[in-house]
Amino acid sequence: MISTTGFLVVACNNTNNNPVKSEVIINNKQAVIDLWNKEFKNKLDSAKNTSLIVEMPKEKLPKKISDSIDLNGSLYENTVEKLTKDENNKLNQKVKILVNKDVIGLEVGSVKYGQQSIKYKTKDGKIVEKNKDEWEKMVWKDPSKKRQKQEISDIDEVIQMGYYDDEGDNYLKPFNKNIHYVQAFEMPTNISKISALLPREVNSLSKVFNQITSTNVGGIEKWDVSRVCRMSFLFDGAKNFNYDISNWDVKILRDANSMFADNAKFNQNLGKWKPYNLAFARKMFARAKVFNQDLSSWQTSHVYNMEQMFDGAEKFNSNLDKWDTSHVQTMKSMFSGAKMFNGNISSWNTSKVEDMTSMFRKTGEFNQDISKWKTNSVKKMNYMFSEAKMFNQDISKWDVSNVDEMNFMFNKASSFDQNLSEWKVKEKVKHSSFATGSKIESQSSKLPKFKDSSSSTPTPTSTPASTPASAKSKMK
Repeated sequence: MISTTGFLVVACNNTNNNPVKSEVIINNKQAVIDLWNKEFKNKLDSAKNTSLIVEMPKEKLPKKISDSIDLNGSLYENTVEKLTKDENNKLNQKVKILVNKDVIGLEVGSVKYGQQSIKYKTKDGKIVEKNKDEWEKMVWKDPSKKRQKQEISDIDEVIQMGYYDDEGDNYLKPFNKNIHYVQAFEMPTNISKISALLPREVNSLSKVFNQITSTNVGGIEKWDVSRVCRMSFLFDGAKNFNYDISNWDVKILRDANSMFADNAKFNQNLGKWKPYNLAFARKMFARAKVFNQDLSSWQTSHVYNMEQMFDGAEKFNSNLDKWDTSHVQTMKSMFSGAKMFNGNISSWNTSKVEDMTSMFRKTGEFNQDISKWKTNSVKKMNYMFSEAKMFNQDISKWDVSNVDEMNFMFNKASSFDQNLSEWKVKEKVKHSSFATGSKIESQSSKLPKFKDSSSSTPTPTSTPASTPASAKSKMK
């Protein structure tokens, strides 16, 4: 006779003396609980994130039992991404693990501060270990501000990467104090070899290699960065760096602000990267003067900030027509100074973009059809095509009814000769020097019908209007 209770099958007779399904499930659960209490309770630290924690029991259990743990399901059950330091167990933190489709709540116990010291080998073969404070005093001239790095003269190679829980002390703190990162130690300017693997706890590489003077950093091409979500300023100002990191798995990368900014020599293939979760790309390749690689297959559907993304990237001319820009809110200075850029971006969805200030300023080659762009959300177009010497496309159908500022929009756009007279502009839209230096400067019939008393361009007999202070500051 067999009866059922809930999801468990209860057998009254078992003539083969083999464990029935209910017993297996109970045994699996108890094995997980016993292992947890012995190996992990009161032994974890605040550098451990949930995805790492739910893997830890699975790695120590026999395969038959570990197979009963559902990793993805366990992650779904946990609402907290990482542990919080709690040395006296006042928070009563728990981790949920899904075993045979049932949720087990495991008590974490006390949680110590998460950190690991760095170890490096000197040029004469000595092994040196430094904690966070000791290391930062060696790497930064002013550790409190972390602005100017320096050399560590006797370093040969790093053999253990250090890290620490930043406890929310990062540049996002003013916006969200609950965002914590496990940050890798920043490297000195002369680092050239790291034999250590990247610790699994690390999810932030912000500033790790910024300002380095080395051409390459041997070893980092082997790093598993699949858990890293922040790489802001990673190679910022690394003026000589040009090393192959094409095989990095950046699928959860979210913050790439200034990642390669001011990098004079970097030009490696990043075409295989799949940044599915990228949200922040501000200044990502700004002033990366020689970078010109194919980024056409990048997933950009979550990006909402592309401000200055290729600003000053003088050689960049990749085809970006397949990029999903439907969530982007700012494209300010996105291609400003990108002298060679002339990629087809006609199909971009710009319906949420609010700021296009200086977007194509000083682009020497750009002349693509962007007539179908949705510009109904744009509020700022100052300098948008200023000094874009080749641009001359029909944008007469643009909806500019919400634009507040058009100062210097076509200033010195020497080829531009399109009719904008049908634009429906705001009554008090700012439009100082709107088309000065363009072919429509003296053709009033092609200019928008500005409704205020000021003129977009001075007449020959009038005194030129002074440039507003706000506009001057933007010219600098």
